[in-house]
Amino acid sequence: MVASTVIANRVEYGAQVSSWTQSEYDDIDMSFTKLYRKISSSYPTALIYQPCNLGGLGYYKVSDGIEKAKFFMVQRHLRTYSSAAKTMDTLLYNV
Repeated sequence: MVASTVIANRVEYGAQVSSWTQSEYDDIDMSFTKLYRKISSSYPTALIYQPCNLGGLGYYKVSDGIEKAKFFMVQRHLRTYSSAAKTMDTLLYNV
């Protein structure tokens, strides 16, 4: 599906360096939820994003992808043992 492969990845790529609030992530997810509901009739939101092996449709949740990308970025920088690691350490523990 184009929405979960192309559009969601473009949104995720730009958003991984942003400082959006949870409500802004929810707005993004709501846009994709509306699209997924048009495609797959009237499933509840929990079933739209629940994995297929658990009885859901298994659609991609953009906010989860953004959070995962941010987490991996922080972890990569923490393991470099350079000035980037020191900066990440300061951001995480001195805020």
